[in-house]
Amino acid sequence: MARVLVVDAAAFMRKMVSDALAKAGHEVIGEACNGVEAVESFRALKPELTTLDITMPEKDGLSALREIIELDPAAKVVMCSALGQESKVLESIKLGAKDFVVKPFQADRVLSAIDKAITRSDIGLVPNVDGTVVRLSVPPLTEERRRDMVKQVRKRAEEARVEVRHHRREAADHLKKALRDGEISEDEERRELDALQRVHDRFIEAIDGRSQHKEAEVMEV
Repeated sequence: MARVLVVDAAAFMRKMVSDALAKAGHEVIGEACNGVEAVESFRALKPELTTLDITMPEKDGLSALREIIELDPAAKVVMCSALGQESKVLESIKLGAKDFVVKPFQADRVLSAIDKAITRSDIGLVPNVDGTVVRLSVPPLTEERRRDMVKQVRKRAEEARVEVRHHRREAADHLKKALRDGEISEDEERRELDALQRVHDRFIEAIDGRSQHKEAEVMEV
């Protein structure tokens, strides 16, 4: 079963989701009521799955989702939306959310979203939803299984690197266009490109560090 962080601005919604998850055999390891707490709790608790409200004070769900994905590109996040928030739901899926549920919640829909998030995580586990219970058959952690998990870590790390490079390329193209349009000078373009490269290198270094740490953790017996 999954270790879950539940994030919602409303206390009764957090209780409803937490109760449904607990009845299904999942472990709710923490709760948060706004985006700032969500990111801090994710960093501290390292949940296997997070449910994330879209509309929250201090920092909304989309902003929190961006930061969570930056912390862990493989994070499994299920968004919680109200009716009429279709555009924000679509944006959250593009950012990396695995699924969404619409308020008011129904326990079976929450469990179905959890099921999808686990299945889409590509970690080799197949959930079985039986009423209000989600069952996971976890294979023995043999050396072969550990090596398969390391391959997944490397795959996700490379996907994150590709995404960072894509954003660098987009930003560089914007700078080149601004130079052509006379909005910035050549010196300004060079300075901005240098700054862009430093940001790129910092993110790549962070991805490499987390990937190496996770590989060592997986292979540790």
